[in-house]
Amino acid sequence: ESLRVPFSNFELRTSNFCYSVLMALVAVQNVTKQFGTQVVLEGASLDLHAGQTLGLVGANGTGKTTLFRLIAGEFEPDLGTVTIARGAEIGYLKQDPDLRLDHTLHDEVGSVFEELLDIEHRMHALSTRISEEHDGPTYPQLMADYDRLSEKFVAAGGHTFEQRMNEILGGLGFELADYAKPMSVMSGGQRCRAALAKLLLEDKQLLLLDEPTNHLDIDAVRWLEKFLAGHRGGAVVISHDRYLLDRLCDRIVEVSNRRAKSFPGNYTNYAETKALQALTQDREFEKHSTFIAKERDFIAKHLAGQRSQQAKGRRTRLERQLAAGELVTEAVQSKQRAKIAFGDKEGFAGTVLRCDELSMAFGSLTLFRDLSFQIRGGERFGITGPNGTGKTTLLRVLMGEYKATGGTFEFERGLRIGYYAQDTTYLDPQRTLVAEIRALRPEFKEQDARTYLGRFLFRGNDAFKPIGALSGGEQSRLRLAGLILSSPDVLI
Repeated sequence: ESLRVPFSNFELRTSNFCYSVLMALVAVQNVTKQFGTQVVLEGASLDLHAGQTLGLVGANGTGKTTLFRLIAGEFEPDLGTVTIARGAEIGYLKQDPDLRLDHTLHDEVGSVFEELLDIEHRMHALSTRISEEHDGPTYPQLMADYDRLSEKFVAAGGHTFEQRMNEILGGLGFELADYAKPMSVMSGGQRCRAALAKLLLEDKQLLLLDEPTNHLDIDAVRWLEKFLAGHRGGAVVISHDRYLLDRLCDRIVEVSNRRAKSFPGNYTNYAETKALQALTQDREFEKHSTFIAKERDFIAKHLAGQRSQQAKGRRTRLERQLAAGELVTEAVQSKQRAKIAFGDKEGFAGTVLRCDELSMAFGSLTLFRDLSFQIRGGERFGITGPNGTGKTTLLRVLMGEYKATGGTFEFERGLRIGYYAQDTTYLDPQRTLVAEIRALRPEFKEQDARTYLGRFLFRGNDAFKPIGALSGGEQSRLRLAGLILSSPDVLI
C-alpha cells in the first residue's frame, strides 16, 4: 500500500496470454465438494500463480486429486468458486492417463499437433494442385491459400514441432527406435512418460501433475525437474516424494481436515514449521486446559453463592473465549498409521523359484534372453533397470500372464504367490470395500471385514464406499490389505 506505481509496469507476457503478476492464474475460493454424504473439501481456498512450483501434500483420500479435478473443470464445486485467469490454459497429468493403445508412440505423442499436421497435409495437397494448375485460372487463388496456410503453419511452430517432440521424448528416456512401437507393448512406466510428453508439448501455462514420478526412472525424474525449473507458467505437483518436493517447490499446500493450508518454502521448511506448530499447540493446550478447568471449578463453586455475579461474569467471558477460538481445546492428533503385518509364518528353506535360459520377445523386439537364476526361501530379490527394459514383463511371465518365448521357470509346488501389480484394473469399482474383503475371505462376517479394514485406516462408513470412489493411494492400500489377507508364501 505504501508503494503506488502504474499497474501496467507489472505486466508479464508470454507467447499465448497476458496477465498481471499480482493476479493468480487460478483462484479457488471457499470451495466445498462432497460425494454423497462424504464432504471432501469444505471452505477450501487456494491461489496458484505463474512462476511458482507448488507441492500439494496430505494423506491419501484427503482431497488432493479432487482439488485438481475441480481446477481442471472435471468437477463443479458444490459451494464456492474456481476462477481461471482469462487466457490461461491448464494441463492435467492424471495418475492413470488415457492413451490410444493402438497408436504408435510417435503418433500418440504427435496427436498434440493434430492441427499443425492437418495444416501441413493441406499445404502438401495445395502444392500438388499448384504444380498441376500452374497456368490455370485458379493459380493465383491457390497461391494465396498456400501463403495463408504457410504463415499460419510457421506462426504455430510448424518448422520446430518435430524438434520439440524429439527433445522431450529424448529427455524422458525414449530412443528413436521406440517411435514406431505401439503403445500396447509399452510398460506402465513408458506409458506414463508418453502421457507426460504429451502434456509438456501442449505448452500449457499451469501444469497439474498428479504423482508424475511414480513410473519414472532416475534420469527421467532429473530431466523433469530441469524442465519445470525453466517453465514460465506455474506447476502444482502431488507427490509423496519429499526429496522431489524439496528440490522443486517454492510453496507447500497441505490438504487436511477438508481445508487447504499454505506453507512458504520447500518440504523441509513445511515439515519443520508443522513440527514447531504442533509443539506450540500442545503447550497451549496444556496451559489452556488448566485455565479452563480452574475457571469451571470456580464457576461451579460460586455460581449460587455470594460471589455469583463474579462467577457469572467469568462464565460469560469463558464462553466468549471458547466461541471465538481464543483457547486451544484440542491436542495435536498423532498421525495414524496402517498396521501392516504379514503374521507369523513358517519359513521355507528350499528353492522358491528357478529360471533357466528364460527369454521374452514381442515380434522383433527382444526384452531379455537366456535369463537364469534361482531364489531361495528368505531371500529378497530386486529387479532394476530403465523403463521399458522388461522388468514388469518378466513378472507377468512368472505369473503366467505372458508365455515366455524361450526357456523355462518353475515355482516350488504348494507355495502361495502374492502379486502386487502396478495397475488396479482387477478391482471392481462398483464393489464396496467390505464386499472386496469378504470375497477374499468368505468366512468373514461383516464386522470381521470392517475390523480388518480398520487396520488399514478405513474406518466407519469408509468400509461401505464403492472402490471407484477411492483415491489412487487408498486403492493401493486396499490392494495391500487384500494381498496380506491372502497369506502368501512368496511376494512379487
